[in-house]
Amino acid sequence: MTRKRERQTRKKPAPPTPPEGYTARTKAQAHALEVIAKSTITFVLGPAGTGKTHLASGYAVQQLIDGRVENIVITRPSVATEQLGYLPGSAEEKVGPYLVPFFDALERIAGKRGHTRDRISGAVKIAPLAYLRGRSQPLDAKVLTPSGYRSMGEINVGDDVVGSDGLPIKVLGVYPQGELDVYRVTFSDHTSVECSGDHLWQTSTLKQRQYGASTVRTTLEIQQTVKTKQGVKVHSVPLASPVHFANCEPLPIDPYTLGVLIGDGNFHPKACVTICNPEEEITSRVACAVAPKLRLAESKRRTGFAPQYRVVQNGKAKNGNSIRNGVASLGLQGKLSHDKFVPEIYLYASIQDRLDLLRGLMDTDGCVTDHPGGGSRVEFSSTSHRLAQDVQFLVHSLGGTASVRKREHSPTEGHEVHGRMIYHRRPSYVVSVKLSEFNPFHVSRKADRWNPQSPLRLIASVELVGRKQCQCIQVDASDSLYLTDHCIVTHNTFNKSVMIFDEAQNATFGQLKLFLTRLGQGSQIIVTGDADQSDLPRSERRLIDVMQRLSGLRGVGVVEFKATEIVRNPIIEGVLRELEK
Repeated sequence: MTRKRERQTRKKPAPPTPPEGYTARTKAQAHALEVIAKSTITFVLGPAGTGKTHLASGYAVQQLIDGRVENIVITRPSVATEQLGYLPGSAEEKVGPYLVPFFDALERIAGKRGHTRDRISGAVKIAPLAYLRGRSQPLDAKVLTPSGYRSMGEINVGDDVVGSDGLPIKVLGVYPQGELDVYRVTFSDHTSVECSGDHLWQTSTLKQRQYGASTVRTTLEIQQTVKTKQGVKVHSVPLASPVHFANCEPLPIDPYTLGVLIGDGNFHPKACVTICNPEEEITSRVACAVAPKLRLAESKRRTGFAPQYRVVQNGKAKNGNSIRNGVASLGLQGKLSHDKFVPEIYLYASIQDRLDLLRGLMDTDGCVTDHPGGGSRVEFSSTSHRLAQDVQFLVHSLGGTASVRKREHSPTEGHEVHGRMIYHRRPSYVVSVKLSEFNPFHVSRKADRWNPQSPLRLIASVELVGRKQCQCIQVDASDSLYLTDHCIVTHNTFNKSVMIFDEAQNATFGQLKLFLTRLGQGSQIIVTGDADQSDLPRSERRLIDVMQRLSGLRGVGVVEFKATEIVRNPIIEGVLRELEK
């Protein structure tokens, strides 16, 4: 046979089987789809082979393809003889073997490969039941709201908290979780936050940061891989956008002027407020801000001292010196360098006001130096620990990172300023500042040397603190994120998802309650199970009990298949009938 003839007679490979799509195979399944479509929570019960998993999977995939949801969350309970901890691999690999039926259904519906299959696979989140208990924080943890911090225990349904985009979002649900093990997660900027061991974090590893990827991991998973063998920090978390606070109160002093006064001002209770600074660019801006009712009057110069300016009135004013009155009303009058702070009304002011305040502080007590590796290093220094922490908060609220470290000084150590020696009597606190969006300086000699930086918040350690009462909250945010202490981005319940709880007959009452209370905004829950095939002792089987309790609620649907509606294989009906005798 010639080679040409051989090519003609050679058998061509069969084309890949096209995806079936999803259609109901029986009238019972068609009815079940109608019930699921109009219910928020649906219990789908029946014997093996009736297509419960395929039904839930097909509905979820179709909702995702149609753009009605963004995620499919799948979970399955484990019982005493099948603890996840005994299985090797990651959490996804541990629970994966239990979910083979779902992925078989997914393959039939969306095919083995292709854009649709890839998009669906990326939206599927395998969540072991224990993980759903995460996303919780102790009651004393701080949660950022548009008016400032409140403890987790004070948060109620209807309250506003701050989302990852810096804007207010509503709390839709509050779910007490009882007493849990609590871990302290400490970051590279020396900030920390407390959460449960199965709390979920969106982190990027060293490799993932190279191409902008991230993965959701639990606190305990991160603890196992927090550093490489060489001690390099592995995980980074996303940073929040600049925060929009709700404070609309008028500020008694121009923010930049207050920053300069806190940095280089004197608040003696029995004298004029004075500024000791030699830079004309700074004093000119302050003079413009206080005019026309006030002006800067230069005091008599002393050898070895910078020029000193008194903030005085331009003639007589009805209400006196507004700067002095403002300093007194803000609680700053009489404060020395180591006592100074940023008044709370300024910490929660608008983004522009906070930025102007930071620039006043950085122009006076900040510095910028060239970094050996390129770029610039920005630092703020003060003998007031509280002021250093306030500057750190300002930077965090503007979308940057800031770490505070203590610098000790020897009593005999000094440096020369304007021809005289200055000795340190107190330790100083240095704040390392990184901002990418805003230049933290106004004065040109510093602002011109600043280069946009790339803030990165790395996880440095995860340590067990103890056991505390915890709760989680549900927020009205598409990404399900809110801000906790130090403007750290953290998770809550699932939103815009179809959540499937497969093999629910093996779930205890507490596990069913846990899953059902994870329902997020714009989400649906489908609970599937066969009450006659539970691995639990009879005293712990509660699926039917939970279904009956909830069946009367609006938005809860129930579908019960019969043995005569089995579609997997006709012989299964006979097997069940004979084994039940």
